[in-house]
Amino acid sequence: MAFSISMLQKWWRLVIQTISYLKLLYSLLGAFLIPYTLSVILGGMPLFYLELLLGQYYRQGSISCWKKICPLLAGIGWAVTIIAFYTDFYYNVVISWGLYYLFASFRRMLPWSECSMLKNIFIL
Repeated sequence: MAFSISMLQKWWRLVIQTISYLKLLYSLLGAFLIPYTLSVILGGMPLFYLELLLGQYYRQGSISCWKKICPLLAGIGWAVTIIAFYTDFYYNVVISWGLYYLFASFRRMLPWSECSMLKNIFIL
């Protein structure tokens, strides 16, 4: 009888700790997700649609579209293009890491299962 009560207490403690952890997690996520959602809805989507509509109206790309509106605004088009290239390079690196580890995991001896550098093995 004492064993079953002890097990019930342990399970109940686990449930309470899980609920308290989830409350903390939800409060931390709420502090991020609410401002993020507001900024996407109020800032990101209108600017995205503005760029799409301007490109379709002028029938040009981002660089020449802003340059056609006002020559001083050509920097906006260049900035958008450069940021897109930087973002593409970053995502390509992340995807290549994932593909490398995916294909490396099919080997019989995993490359990360042992370390060939002795200086990484010993702790000073």
